[in-house]
Amino acid sequence: MNLTRGEGGGWRHDGYSNAFEISPVPPPGPDAVPPEPFRGIYGMPAFATIPTDDLAASTELWIRGLGFFELFSIPGQIVHLRRWAFQDVLLVPVDRVEPQPRR
Repeated sequence: MNLTRGEGGGWRHDGYSNAFEISPVPPPGPDAVPPEPFRGIYGMPAFATIPTDDLAASTELWIRGLGFFELFSIPGQIVHLRRWAFQDVLLVPVDRVEPQPRR
């Protein structure tokens, strides 16, 4: 996808970005292999934001326990994690995590 300035100064694209070209889902089968970590930057309209009262421990859980890697961080303020393309999580510190009711 190429971005160019349109009339009036706004951005416009003159093609389409095929997100399936970097799909995180390998073809199913017994020999399926996960893709390499994707460190590219792309627009995401939304992704999970997880509040935590222990940023370091939560980061460790997501990385060592769930297979994510650290894409970006501001120490003590925010950690952006990714597993595969389009599987992004933002960890943010809070003073206290409120218990959530079961549904």
